[in-house]
Amino acid sequence: MRRMMMCVMVVVMLLVLAPMVMAGGVGLTAKIGTLGLGADLTVGMGDRANIRLGLNAFSFDMDVDDDEDTASGSGTSAEEINLELNLMTLAALVDWFPFGGSFRLTGGVMFNNNEVDLTAPNSSVELNNRDYSVTSLSGNVGFNSLAPYAGIGFGNAVDEDGHWTFAFDLGVMLQGDPDVTLTAVAADSSRQAQLDADIVKEIDDIDDDTEDISMYPVAMIGVGYRF
Repeated sequence: MRRMMMCVMVVVMLLVLAPMVMAGGVGLTAKIGTLGLGADLTVGMGDRANIRLGLNAFSFDMDVDDDEDTASGSGTSAEEINLELNLMTLAALVDWFPFGGSFRLTGGVMFNNNEVDLTAPNSSVELNNRDYSVTSLSGNVGFNSLAPYAGIGFGNAVDEDGHWTFAFDLGVMLQGDPDVTLTAVAADSSRQAQLDADIVKEIDDIDDDTEDISMYPVAMIGVGYRF
């Protein structure tokens, strides 16, 4: 659903920007950084202001094996957890060039679909200092869908001095406190009630450990071309 909403927002923003494209300069910038791989469409709004529409995405999948219990001889099976990092943001930004050069101040909003998914089927896991055998375990860490953004940068993708430009952005996305979900099914159904209680405690601990990541650092570099 959130990805569909992002697609709708892209179409709406492009329709809004279309008349402006005819009036001002247009630039397209390819970028890489903490938001993943991305591209910005920049439309000039005068000598000292631009509007930018950016789309960024990246995915990374990894398996985490925890062999500590097995190595200690406790007889507990090794945990195998699959972690999947999915980054996806849609940015609607305004650049202001206070000195008329390439230095800019940037503000706006990002539609934030960054999240981490966790799965551990048929595993032995430890939750709230208790060992469980589970037939399935899944979790998700997500953030606010709309996140304000503020930052600084260099580069003007619609600069009339040349077609090619260098871009650099440094700022923060205020994504809010993480929203953590975690569910599991115990192999022994008689332990399900205790497992559910320990999951609640585990979520509280995760919330405490991640409360300091409400601000996501943004650092992006790229190369742009003015049409």
